[in-house]
Amino acid sequence: MTLIPISSIKLKERQRHEYGDVTELAASIKQFGILQPIMVEKDHTLVFGGRRLAACLLLGMTEIEVQYSDEIDELKSQEIELEENVRRKDLTWQENADAIARIHAIRVARNPKWTQIQTAEVVGMSTRTVRTSIQLSEAKGQFADVAAADTLVGASQRLARYKQLEERRMSVDAKVAAQAHGMVPTILASVVQGDVIEEMRKFPADSIDFGLSDPPYGVGIDEIYEDRYMYGEDVTTDVDLLVGQMLFEMYRVLKPDRFLVVFWPTIRLEAMYHMLTSTGFKFQAVPAVWYKPNKLTSSSTNPHVTLPIAYETFIVARKGDAKFAVRPPSNVFVYDMPTDRIHPLQKSVPLLTDILKMGMVGGERVLEPFSGSAACGVAAIKLGCHYLGIERDEEYVRRSNTWLKETLMEETGHG
Repeated sequence: MTLIPISSIKLKERQRHEYGDVTELAASIKQFGILQPIMVEKDHTLVFGGRRLAACLLLGMTEIEVQYSDEIDELKSQEIELEENVRRKDLTWQENADAIARIHAIRVARNPKWTQIQTAEVVGMSTRTVRTSIQLSEAKGQFADVAAADTLVGASQRLARYKQLEERRMSVDAKVAAQAHGMVPTILASVVQGDVIEEMRKFPADSIDFGLSDPPYGVGIDEIYEDRYMYGEDVTTDVDLLVGQMLFEMYRVLKPDRFLVVFWPTIRLEAMYHMLTSTGFKFQAVPAVWYKPNKLTSSSTNPHVTLPIAYETFIVARKGDAKFAVRPPSNVFVYDMPTDRIHPLQKSVPLLTDILKMGMVGGERVLEPFSGSAACGVAAIKLGCHYLGIERDEEYVRRSNTWLKETLMEETGHG
């Protein structure tokens, strides 16, 4: 150890650019002295120990004890710097991750059998923190939004999303390669006629990538559409039983970490929340909204005493730890109602396309119980995804399958 004038110390671009409040450290140095020297190069350029140097200046000291950098090896130097910055003043998570990764890399270079558990013991942190820090140190150079995260936890969550999506893309790439060799059809999209529950029970567990449904609401519908008088005066308890069974089967057939979107009226959201919770789904309590700018009148309300209802609500539910493939900007989706409809409750294809984008990558499969017009299938085809709808009404099955075939021909050249 060597005592040198503080005035002789030179500063350069450092790992940290601010040292924070050093008042407490100055008080400790005044009482106990400097417990660990700062480190400098031979020309007195500071290597690390900036907080201790700042505290000594605050105390009016003119000399300080130093250790020269060439007197210790690189690993020891980085371990001391980690002690200086991590344990006395927090680094940013990015700086912390880089420091831990450097120490681990040097240890491994010296001893190929060195483990992250041993690194955790050296730096006095949990193995999980060390493992996460090493992963993020590399990942932040690959993914800008991982690097931009405010916290280690936030960065870890963003990286997990990338990994999840990458695994799915690899699976889809394998299917595409198989398609190129004629092993599987290109895109499958169709609606089957039958009972929703019976048809869903035919699917194996963990076989569907995305679920979407616009089930019966149990609120009473009485409207005229295309000369067909639509009656929906179903008993609420019967509807809830049917929808509850559908949700149970949907949870079973969805793969782990996947999404389900359910359209459901605002006045009955609590009932849906209860059914989703009972089934095992997670969800955001505030629903998403489809606002329809061109919805000016309503055939099911009295225009003299009620306002037109220009929106629908839907819930984005998750099986497991699903991550958005594409995160929407908000929970409000603004799309006009389709004017050329084959079903009275037909949804907007652009709306459904945006919804599917939230949780799908090309080549995956979406299931839609109570498919109606199968507009969801049209959106799926446009995204290069497979689709299967289930519908009881024979006429709507015929109409929707025609639409799907037309779309397949337009998009892929195969009907």
